[in-house]
Amino acid sequence: MGDPFTMALMAASAGINAYGAYQQGRMQQKAAEAESEQYDQMALDAKIDAQAVQNQIERDLQINKGQRRAAISAGGSFFSGSRSFLAGQAESSRRAKMDKLTGRQKAASEILGYKQKGAQTRFAGRTALQSGKMGAVGSLVGGMAQVGQYQAKIGTPFFQGGGGPKYKKKTV
Repeated sequence: MGDPFTMALMAASAGINAYGAYQQGRMQQKAAEAESEQYDQMALDAKIDAQAVQNQIERDLQINKGQRRAAISAGGSFFSGSRSFLAGQAESSRRAKMDKLTGRQKAASEILGYKQKGAQTRFAGRTALQSGKMGAVGSLVGGMAQVGQYQAKIGTPFFQGGGGPKYKKKTV
């Protein structure tokens, strides 16, 4: 029979390699999950920033309207040059609306980008974990194959038909 100590070392080595492969995949998955959480936070921050910009545009519009009304009240005239007060207010409102829409579009693009990067990173983490599991299985199978080759090389009974009783043909 083969040296049991050598076979045990080969099997232990396969087990250690398998554990290492699994742990590597697991750590890569945890790192990817942490990175995807950062992307999620960046998406949330972009949403909050976009809302702040929308609010600022609305405040600026209201300030502009108030200034126009005050100027009209102080001047006593409803018309200012060739543009009327209402036309000026309509133009300001239109510009503010366009600024808000542009801001929303930019924010939606940014948020979508962060969400996609987060999803891609999570997928890469799951893939790394699966790869680690497959590497662990491969290490175990490879290690057991080495043990089997070692046993075959040294000629253990396992590979020579077993150590059971031998039957001889009866000769008459």
